[in-house]
Amino acid sequence: MKTVLAKLLTLVMVLMAVLTMAACGSKSEEQPKEEAAVEEKAEEPAEEEAVEEEVVEEAPVEETDGDYTGTYLGQLDFSDMMKEQFTRSLGVEIDDPLYMDVTLNLNEDETFNLKIDAEKFKADVIAVMKNHIDDIIAAMMEQNGLSMDDLDELAKANGYDGEDAFKQALMEQMETEMDNSINLDDYKDQLEISGTYTVDDKTIIMKSADGGQDKITVNDDGSLTLVVPTDDQEYTLIMTKQ
Repeated sequence: MKTVLAKLLTLVMVLMAVLTMAACGSKSEEQPKEEAAVEEKAEEPAEEEAVEEEVVEEAPVEETDGDYTGTYLGQLDFSDMMKEQFTRSLGVEIDDPLYMDVTLNLNEDETFNLKIDAEKFKADVIAVMKNHIDDIIAAMMEQNGLSMDDLDELAKANGYDGEDAFKQALMEQMETEMDNSINLDDYKDQLEISGTYTVDDKTIIMKSADGGQDKITVNDDGSLTLVVPTDDQEYTLIMTKQ
């Protein structure tokens, strides 16, 4: 059974592969407040000196589950995956950072909503492509037994004003190819997951309607940590309350 977020990650991996393959095709053509609240609860009995010691010792047993409702934001690091995709699909080595924004809403009625910002993610992938347009063209030229020194002449021979015009046209073509390859509206239902959650001390258990489940650890600073295993590696998502 896949976890809630693992299902989203699987989709993201597919989207990234499609984006880079599309580029390949065009080439070849604030702090949370919970912690403070919990600490105040544990220290409240300290006002009664005679009874304190017993009450403090009982505190761990009597303490109720925390209230962690609110909106949390975090980022998943896909830099290594992007690097691998660029090497495999485009023959280009990169070292650019790439993050996916994740928003988690824990509602008062014990329901949750988790979604990723796919539009921003897609735009960031395209930006990386554009940042490495020279590397992509160089790999393309090398595959055809040419070098970048031949680009200006080749561009003019193909009806462009020069290599700058050719680069601009290629970037536009790559972006068009990626836009045509993925219409994020088609994936809208898959990019947002809802369900219910329960709280057990410092653990939040999320369950989606289709059976997916995740356990989130509540850290001492009030942030949340979710470890998501995939077939290839584990992803650690740390989210802070807004």
